[in-house]
Amino acid sequence: MWTKIVVSHPRAALALAVLLVLAIPTPHQVVPAWPMRLIDQFGAARPGIETTQTWRHLAYQSDKQSETRHSDAQGRVAFPERVVWGSALRYLYGIVRNLAQDGTDAGFGPDVWVFAKADAANGGRNVYTPGQAPPDIMVIHRYGVCVSVRPAAPPAEPVQRPLDKLGP
Repeated sequence: MWTKIVVSHPRAALALAVLLVLAIPTPHQVVPAWPMRLIDQFGAARPGIETTQTWRHLAYQSDKQSETRHSDAQGRVAFPERVVWGSALRYLYGIVRNLAQDGTDAGFGPDVWVFAKADAANGGRNVYTPGQAPPDIMVIHRYGVCVSVRPAAPPAEPVQRPLDKLGP
């Protein structure tokens, strides 16, 4: 029966095959594993700090998900890699939905941050930027203000200038 349909309607069969392939879900990384260290402005570890990671992929998920952990005695806290499964059709649907809801402010990729609650009234967050390593240190100052520190970048090459171009 299927052979008869494919032979008599090859374009319809091709369209159905393409649609089926586009409906196959594949994994998409939302954020890599994210270890970080919480320290004070003097470099001392901040143990026991409540830290919450919140994540979602804007094209695949409409609801945010979160997990809370506490920093250990060395001020370390780590969150696992987050992966979402979705098909190309779901991705296209997410793009159209986000454009209809948010217009030119629409987002389509990962939306991830870590919030450290320094005390009852203060805290701060590290934001993950896709394509970059997540910030690995959060400095929690005396009054609870938090500052994220990205991993150290390799030093830039020194600029070579000819000696005759140097000014006084």
